[in-house]
Amino acid sequence: MTDSVFKEYEKLEVRTKAGLVRKMGLWVENRTQPDTHFKYETREPVGGNPVREVSIYAFKEHQTRVYGSPVHLDDRETFICSEIDTAKKQPKANQAKLKRAAQNLKDFLVTRESKP
Repeated sequence: MTDSVFKEYEKLEVRTKAGLVRKMGLWVENRTQPDTHFKYETREPVGGNPVREVSIYAFKEHQTRVYGSPVHLDDRETFICSEIDTAKKQPKANQAKLKRAAQNLKDFLVTRESKP
C-alpha cells in the first residue's frame, strides 16, 4: 500500500477494513472472487518509450474501493494498492481515481527502484 492509501485506509471503519483484508487474502491464495469483490477496471498508460501500461483492479467493500495492480517484487507477485475511493456513490469507477492509481503505482515503483 502506498503511504497515502494507508492513511485513508486507517480511517475506515473496522468492518470495512476487515472485509478488504479478507478479500485481499483470497487474492493472495489465488482464489476466484466475483466482480462484486475484486474486479479488473482498465489499463492506463504510465509513460515510457515505448509507452507502458498497467492493469488497474479494484478490491470492493461497501462504498469503498481500493485500486491497484499486481506487480512482481522481490521474486513474488505483490498487489500494490495505489489509490482509494472511500466515498463511492455510483457503480461506475471514477476515471480520475483510475488514472491516479496508475500514476501513483508508477511513482511508487520509480521511488522503490531508486532506493539502494
